Amino acid sequence: NKEREKEELMEKHESEVKLYKQKVKHLMYEHQTNLSETKAEHMVALKISQDNHNDEEEQLIQDKKKLRTAQKEQELACINEIRNIKL
Repeated sequence: NKEREKEELMEKHESEVKLYKQKVKHLMYEHQTNLSETKAEHMVALKISQDNHNDEEEQLIQDKKKLRTAQKEQELACINEIRNIKL
């Protein structure tokens, strides 16, 4: 009788360990899935951020070129105005 109780306890313990391992395996799978999804979302967000940064940088470069062109035009206009006054 004691032997049978011992066997039943061992079987119950093994069953609980097996169930625990299955739960851990499932949780690890869920964690890996969530990690992969989060990584993908962050990669997309990073790409969007980089694209926006590149667009803004390009716009600033174009604005700088326009300002330099306008400055040179103003300088030439001033030089011409001074020449006209001297004449």
